[in-house]
Amino acid sequence: VPRSSPISFVDNPDFQIVKVNENGVVVWTRTYDFGQEELAQDMIATSDGGYAVLYTVFQNDAAFSRWMKLNAQFDTVFTREVNYNGSAADIRAKKIAEQNGGIWIFGDKVAPNTGAELCFARGYDLNGNDLQQNEWGEPFAKFRDMEYPGGGDFVAVSDGYTQPGAGSKIYLHRYDQTGGTLVWQKEFGDPQASYTANDICITPDGGYLIAGARFSSGLLIKTDAGGNQVWQKVYPPSAPGDSINIFLGIFHITPTN
Repeated sequence: VPRSSPISFVDNPDFQIVKVNENGVVVWTRTYDFGQEELAQDMIATSDGGYAVLYTVFQNDAAFSRWMKLNAQFDTVFTREVNYNGSAADIRAKKIAEQNGGIWIFGDKVAPNTGAELCFARGYDLNGNDLQQNEWGEPFAKFRDMEYPGGGDFVAVSDGYTQPGAGSKIYLHRYDQTGGTLVWQKEFGDPQASYTANDICITPDGGYLIAGARFSSGLLIKTDAGGNQVWQKVYPPSAPGDSINIFLGIFHITPTN
């Protein structure tokens, strides 16, 4: 369980990995301090018996993303920065996963001059060497979540808008296992309301279920395996009259048998 200590305006926050037993009792805590403000984002166990941790570093009013490889004893093997050669003011990596013997990192980044946002996927081998990278969603897009449908491909859900003041839409992209070839893309939206996504899961029939919000109501969108919409549900069906001050959203979904 990765966690970060409370942000302090005096001391740089560190992050920790905490092991708990089946009763929720802390067995041990390991602190990782790299001398800056660090916030843990995600953590996975890797196929070589170690672990990979994704974290964000805050420095000079900008955010930088890094990932750290750990061995089975949770000792640091190496760290890598997710960089784009100065082409982004903020790089916000949000999810780390392993697929086909490689590490994949997903997130979004902000262009330094225009403020435009792009979603990205970056691939590395288990030794930290670059494998592949891809970007999508310009000009104003935010990565939300991804799933592996099989065959090495990945499906990513994001949301964004085409220009300032426009309503937000939800976007679904499927890429092949290289991360560089688009298989298909879909968009979901309504001119009368903004759509945002929070989570995606694969359904028992091989399709997808997207959770998020439509304006100020919770939203579920069911698609088939090709990303085509099957149905859409809003909760509650009618937003309350003072909904401008209320935000309702569905933030996590899990399939059941």
